[in-house]
Amino acid sequence: TNEVHVVALGDDGRLMADLTELSMSLTLTSEDVGPLQPEMQVVTPGHSLSYADFPLVGDWTVEVTARLGKFEALKATFEVPIGPR
Repeated sequence: TNEVHVVALGDDGRLMADLTELSMSLTLTSEDVGPLQPEMQVVTPGHSLSYADFPLVGDWTVEVTARLGKFEALKATFEVPIGPR
């Protein structure tokens, strides 16, 4: 299990306190796993954390979604290599 912090920063470098939600999904395409959606806990507006489990070795795709309201969201997608334990 990994402690994963998700932080959304605005153009001014400060936390985006006006977010309504931060969420994360994890996918391991090579093994047809996911998307897993670990539970997020709000630390403060613009900062959430999760205790996410990456159960298999490989290059995981992580997608983070920051909701600004009912009809607006920002997304970031990146790869995270997970090696043998």
